[in-house]
Parts: sequence; structure tokens; C-alpha cells
Amino acid sequence: MNESVYCNICTTNFQSFEEEVYYPLVKHPLHVIVILTLAYGLAFLFAVVGNCFVIAVVLKYPWMRTVTNYFVVNLAVADLLIAIFNVPFTLVDNIYSGWRLGSFLCKATPFLQQVSVCVSVNTLALIAVDRYMAICNTWLSKISKTAARIAILCIWITSIALSIPIVVFYEEYETHTGTQVIPMCFQLWPNFDYQRAYFVVGLFVLCYTLPLLLIMVCYTSITVRVWRRHAPGVSNTCYSGVIHKSKIKVIKMFGIVISLYALSWLPLYVIFFKLYFSPPATNSKDFDLLFSIIIPISQWLGLCNSGINPMIYCFYSKKYRHGFKCLMMCKPYFYPSRYLTYQSGKNPHPESSSSRSEERISKDERVYNQARFMLVQYSDGNMTVSFRKEDTNQTRI
Repeated sequence: MNESVYCNICTTNFQSFEEEVYYPLVKHPLHVIVILTLAYGLAFLFAVVGNCFVIAVVLKYPWMRTVTNYFVVNLAVADLLIAIFNVPFTLVDNIYSGWRLGSFLCKATPFLQQVSVCVSVNTLALIAVDRYMAICNTWLSKISKTAARIAILCIWITSIALSIPIVVFYEEYETHTGTQVIPMCFQLWPNFDYQRAYFVVGLFVLCYTLPLLLIMVCYTSITVRVWRRHAPGVSNTCYSGVIHKSKIKVIKMFGIVISLYALSWLPLYVIFFKLYFSPPATNSKDFDLLFSIIIPISQWLGLCNSGINPMIYCFYSKKYRHGFKCLMMCKPYFYPSRYLTYQSGKNPHPESSSSRSEERISKDERVYNQARFMLVQYSDGNMTVSFRKEDTNQTRI
């Protein structure tokens, strides 16, 4: 998130200083700098490690390369860019006075930050649409891998186009305060109303409000559909309790996704709305409190969302968890049968299913071991659950 209003206000404040005023190199005392460094460092660590594991699992194991996982990888790449280009430079900007990273990074850093934030948010919306089509509109054709790649490319092109004004109007300037020369990096638009309109429409509406509304609509529809759906052929036995717990788990997951996304970025957008439409006086206590405490904390909350996303979208998946374990132990991916999940269908009992309702499933999903394993097959809305005993000497195909 760029800080153009912050820099503009600070520049005005610097120019109003008297010549004998000395502006310190750092903004905070040592203990505050240590706290900020630890907080931003943890956010950086979780985002880099988590998103790298997500990308590695999908790239290493071919059967993980589904359409949904393509979107998850794109989300991980965007969040990884946020961690690399946003977290360190935001920390430096919150510690040191002025801009200390040069004219090239003055343009490149906010541009890459904004692109990665827009890609991340819109990828979350794309995942929500994909899940909505898979669960609520099963009559629609599934998104192909080609269509998924095109959608991902469109997100990147749109995000880059929305961020072009940042490259055009960001400049490094020198502000003189007495005997000091303080470099500053901020936007200088021909008209402040244009800058404010760009923030409201280009950033707040297109990179926050609309994606959030789309996510809420999709996940609300999914939650209602899952909650109301009756499992045909399943009596009020222990399976009913399993399905009820599954519904609760789905609702909790979607609630976490929506709440964390909205709450992570909302404080920063509220602050920038105040700065654009009702900024505090530069010499007031509210000004010092806003820029010394509130803005660094709000930025940290927004950046933490990049590290939380892998936990929400991937650690809820048993396949991803097992893939992470295999990567850390340097073992080949072996997906044990105990991770297969019971799903409701029209015919959950294997003895009541005909051979015509069985489909051949991918060999990559078959697991052979010494124990019994469960095979779940679908055809025309029917489900067949079968248990087989395989030869212990048989190898995995």
C-alpha cells in the first residue's frame, strides 16, 4: 500500500520547519524499532516459507496440478511478491526518516507492491468463483486449464494497468529543513482531486470493495447450499453427524476467509480515506499518533494476510499437509488411504451399486498398501464406495 498522502503531508510539514530544527535519522526509539523489526520479520518469514511450500508442492507433484491449484499457486506467487517487495521496504520506511532507497526503488517498489496486492485480492475472488461454480452450479462446464491460465493472465494485465499511474507520478524529491536535505518519495499529480479519485476508484473499489463483495456473495451461496443440501441415501445414523460436522467446518472456513481478508486491509483503507478527505493538522498529536503508531500497525495487519492465506487455503487440505510433510522429509509423495474423505452421494452402500455406475479414476489417486483401502467413484451423480485387499507385493502405479 503506497503512502502518497503521508509523504505529501510530511513534505508540507518539513517545509514549514524553522532552520534550527534538526530532523533525526530514525522515527522511533530503539525498543520500538526492535518491536517493529520482530513483527515485520515474522510476517516476512511466514509469508515466504508458507507460499514457497505451496508452490513447491504443486510444481513437484503432477497430480496436484488441477485448475483450483493453479489459482492457489497464483495466489501464492502474489503473496510471495508482497512479502519480498512490501514487507522489507515498508519496515525501512517506518523506521527511517524520509526515503533512503534511491530514485529507482521509489518508482519500482510502490508499483510492485500495488500490482501484487491487486493480483492477490483478485485471485482470492477467482478462487471463490471457481468454488461457487463447482458446488452451486454443477450443471456448468468446469473451468479448463487453458481458461484458468487465461484468467490468471488477465488478472496480472489488469493489475499492471491499474498500477501504471504509480510509475508515472511517483518521484523522489529533496526537502530542505534548515541545514538538512531529506529525500522524499511521493506522488505529485497535476491535480489532487485526480489523485484522490484514483485512490477511491482504482485502488479502493477495484482492489478491495468489488473483490470482497464477490467473495462474500460466492461463499455465502456456497454456505447456504452446503447447509441445506440433504445427503440422499444417508439415514439418520452416524453418517448424519459426520455430514453435520462437515457443514460446520465449511462454514467456519468461509467465515475465516472473509473475516481475515476484510479485517486485515480495512484499517489501512480507513486511514487513507481520512488522509485524503480529512487529514489532521501536521503539528497535532493526532498526526504524530497516526504516523508513528497507527499506520505501521495497520500496514503490518495487511501484510500478515499474505502469510495467513497459505494456512487457510492449503492447510485445510489434507493433500497439501501431506505434501508439505513429504517435502520436509525429502520423501516421494505417497498419499495414504486414511486421508480419503467420505463424501455423500445417492448410493453410499457399495453392495447396492451396479457396475455401470463405476468410473475409472486416475491411477495417480490409487493407493496400494498392506491394509484395506477405500475407493470412491462417481458416475451420473451416484457414488460407489468399495474396499479392497491388494497384494502386499504390488507396487504403486
